[in-house]
Amino acid sequence: MNSTALCPRCKKVETAMHVFFQCPFAKEVWRFIPLKSPIRIEEEADFKTLMVKAREMICLPPTGIRAPVLPWICWYLWLTRNILIFEDKSAQPSEVATKCLSAALEWNQAQTSDFSKESKVVPVRLPLRQAPRQNHTICCFVDAAWEASSKRAGTAWRFTNEQLGFFSSGTCIIDNVSSPLMAESLALRKGITEAMKLELPSVAFLSDCATLIRAISIPNQLKEIYGVFDSITFNHISRSQNSDADFLAKQALKAHVLSLCLPMD
Repeated sequence: MNSTALCPRCKKVETAMHVFFQCPFAKEVWRFIPLKSPIRIEEEADFKTLMVKAREMICLPPTGIRAPVLPWICWYLWLTRNILIFEDKSAQPSEVATKCLSAALEWNQAQTSDFSKESKVVPVRLPLRQAPRQNHTICCFVDAAWEASSKRAGTAWRFTNEQLGFFSSGTCIIDNVSSPLMAESLALRKGITEAMKLELPSVAFLSDCATLIRAISIPNQLKEIYGVFDSITFNHISRSQNSDADFLAKQALKAHVLSLCLPMD
């Protein structure tokens, strides 16, 4: 970098620390990253020190990202800066954060695929009725509907049990969702959150998104939530077996779009 260069956004002196951590735009990007522990940067901190601290920058589940995310955030902040300078195109912090997470997840899956083959770990595929029969585990079906034009997602979760049948469900609309995979991840996170609120001891989370289930079915994943439940599993099912949650997600998204179109009194 030119030592006298100014930040194209805030016009302050542009340093590596400024581009990646101190610029208001960079701070907003970091705010959208679901870190296990919030990042705290002292005024006297330098980039080398933060590279060491980066080993603690682990994303919360269910992103499926096990490695520190610092390299991906720095890379996309740098790309976004250059695009702004050379092409005069700006981006929203939420978009940059989503690209960082998507790239980190893709890289993580590429690294773990060979490990999975060596250790002979195969993602579990259970039929619809198998999960509840083991210790009467409650099943949580999750799904998402994503609208590309608005980057909006409708998420849904549905709890059932072989003895109780259907007993709880819900939906949630989430904005600034960059991809169908991210929408599915957010739906699963909502399901986990609702299960914790209901204080359920044993839950089998079921999703028709094979990519997401593969990402979180790696050994030692999701340690933070294992202690919350007596038993927890993540299983892939076919779309036909997830029709109820799929219907709820699509209806929630459709209803939200219609509400935006209704005339105001």
